[in-house]
Amino acid sequence: MTVCGARTACGTWTARGQPRLLRPRHFSEVRGRPVQFRDYLLPFLQRFAAAIRAVDADAILFLEAPPRPAAAELGQSSRSRVVYAAHWYDGTTVFFRRFCPSWAFDF
Repeated sequence: MTVCGARTACGTWTARGQPRLLRPRHFSEVRGRPVQFRDYLLPFLQRFAAAIRAVDADAILFLEAPPRPAAAELGQSSRSRVVYAAHWYDGTTVFFRRFCPSWAFDF
């Protein structure tokens, strides 16, 4: 098994023998506090929107983010011309591995 050294450099997991997590909360907590949408994704989306709008002020942005925090926290100026473009799964198709047009469950 070949593993990129950069992936193990931060000490989050090891690939010696059977791969295993060394710091299971590495991506869910920072300094003991749960990571929230507004901590990382929101600032990134705001910078992304500003960079695109600097080139094309009329651009329509397609973003995937948690729906409620995204709408509430992006701010009115960032929300105009933004499409919430989440992906979804049809649960019955995933489970049965075939499309059932008369019965579907989205999640």
